[in-house]
Amino acid sequence: MPVGECNKKTFPFQNVLAYNRTTGTRAGVVRACPGIAGSFMSSIAARVRCLSAAIPRLLVHLALNVAALVWRTLLFRTTFIAITGSFGKTTAKDCLGAILSLEGPTVISPRSNNSREGLCETILRARPWHRFVVIEVAMGAVGEMISHAFLVRPDVAVVLSVGSAHTKNVPTLEQIAFEKSRLLRFLGRRGVAVLNVGDPRVAAMEAPLRCRVVRFGSSARCEVRGSQASSNWPLRLQLLVDTPAESKMIYTRLVGEHWASSVLGAIAAAHACGVGLVTAWRALQTVDPYSARLQPVALPSRAIMLRDETNGTLQSFEAALAVMRNATAARKVLVISDCSDFPKNDQKRQRYFARCAAEIFQSVVFVGERSHYGVKYALSAGMDPDNVHGFVTLQSVSEFLRRDLREGDLVLLRGRTTDHLSRVYHAQFGPIGCWRERCRRLGICDTCPELKAQSSAEPHVQDVDLLEFPPLWNGAPGGNGRPVEPEPEKVPALRDSGAPAARF
Repeated sequence: MPVGECNKKTFPFQNVLAYNRTTGTRAGVVRACPGIAGSFMSSIAARVRCLSAAIPRLLVHLALNVAALVWRTLLFRTTFIAITGSFGKTTAKDCLGAILSLEGPTVISPRSNNSREGLCETILRARPWHRFVVIEVAMGAVGEMISHAFLVRPDVAVVLSVGSAHTKNVPTLEQIAFEKSRLLRFLGRRGVAVLNVGDPRVAAMEAPLRCRVVRFGSSARCEVRGSQASSNWPLRLQLLVDTPAESKMIYTRLVGEHWASSVLGAIAAAHACGVGLVTAWRALQTVDPYSARLQPVALPSRAIMLRDETNGTLQSFEAALAVMRNATAARKVLVISDCSDFPKNDQKRQRYFARCAAEIFQSVVFVGERSHYGVKYALSAGMDPDNVHGFVTLQSVSEFLRRDLREGDLVLLRGRTTDHLSRVYHAQFGPIGCWRERCRRLGICDTCPELKAQSSAEPHVQDVDLLEFPPLWNGAPGGNGRPVEPEPEKVPALRDSGAPAARF
């Protein structure tokens, strides 16, 4: 008789032999009763099985953390820079890594791997001859930042922003700001806190009294100040940056003015490490947008797609809308599934998407089980019925876009990470191997082995001659927007000693 079963008609308690299904034998005596003890013992057995399976993983996790903690202590000559914030930390990390790599050997955390295991792996990749280590630090729940900060113990801590990106686990912005500020507590005696004055919650953070504070933003009291930011597609982000020692116009490959805080944060952190603007100017012209975060790509139809399907927050959606509102294109198309961290219900979210589509776009495609709500509200907002579409499956959306898109279109592909809209992009190049409706994988589909996309390389928009990225362009009134190469004698040397060198 299996554990927990007994004869309810004859007696309420019974000694039951525990049955081993693997060996086919009975061993041990278990006291069972109907309804309570049986379910209790089954629950205990399930917990024991889960624990026995998890013990090897726990031991590996513990060993990885201990090794990273000890190794970080030994790397006392290497400058560790930690970057946190609700938005833009991955882009800031890539920008800062590119800048510091021109100054010396640098380790950069890969992609957006900001989990506990990712922090440990990045620390263990560093060697004593590395001059800098740039780490992206995130938090998804209360208390996580303390353990992450204790592990990293940064020499330079960069806080970019506080926003509604973790509202499921940390409900209020004040709590998020408090958790982010905990990173500053672990700065050393010669540590530097780099704070964004443009965010009032970040500006209110207090660094330890022994630490230096470098503020960045558009305010006149900032040590690293940015102004004249502009990014009207097809031109990319450019901004004027001022430090106490120099001033320079910075050109990037990023799409959207909202990246200005990430670029300024990277420049401010480099400034805290003694790196001048000339090095930043050279490095930032080589940094491409992060995958699927307003990343421009060219499609076989000669349309341009702005991939933005990984960060599904409402704030990032509004930033993407600002890009599309100021963009120049023959036709603007919105392909959208849903947003995360959105306080309204499904129907109200679709109404909001429809209202935005009617204001900015000429065509809209709603994706998902509730796409019919979006279609209804878009028609109510006055959009042409021939330009309003709704599909339940991603495969239907992909087939429609392959027929409908044409040269001159600018498409915003927008959704949540869990919606896996990346397959819509890859399907524009040919058949793919996965159309499952439910997927437990997290992250974009680009590296998924089940995708089996036909395109071996990702064609960026820079490959299109008419929209070639200009490292410099004539921004004066009446300028043609084409590249303007600097005169050789006006290009300064690679290294610049204008910024004060930091000592750690």
